[in-house]
Amino acid sequence: PDDFLATFKQEIQQRDRSKPLMLAAHFNVTAWPFYFRDGGAPVYDDLALYQRTVQAADHQLTELMQILQQENLLDHTIFVLMSDHGITLNLPNDRLIKVNKYQGDRSKSWIKH
Repeated sequence: PDDFLATFKQEIQQRDRSKPLMLAAHFNVTAWPFYFRDGGAPVYDDLALYQRTVQAADHQLTELMQILQQENLLDHTIFVLMSDHGITLNLPNDRLIKVNKYQGDRSKSWIKH
């Protein structure tokens, strides 16, 4: 996450300031298998790893907003934040579909049914 932001900041600072900017960024630190090098102790529990990545994503968004503010890119700007459907961890009630309504190929899925 920090490497992405450093590259992002460098590219933003080197942009042609005489032209309008259309910017799209995709943060994917919370994607399974929830692993990235954050310098913390190794964790082998999916829920704990997911919580760690959510904190990293929150930090990334905070840093992104600070970079945009420092570069005066929040004035006269339309900012759209989108999120996907989230993730399930095989916890009770964390899946909206019932197993009998699952339409994928169960033999190719890593999800426990």
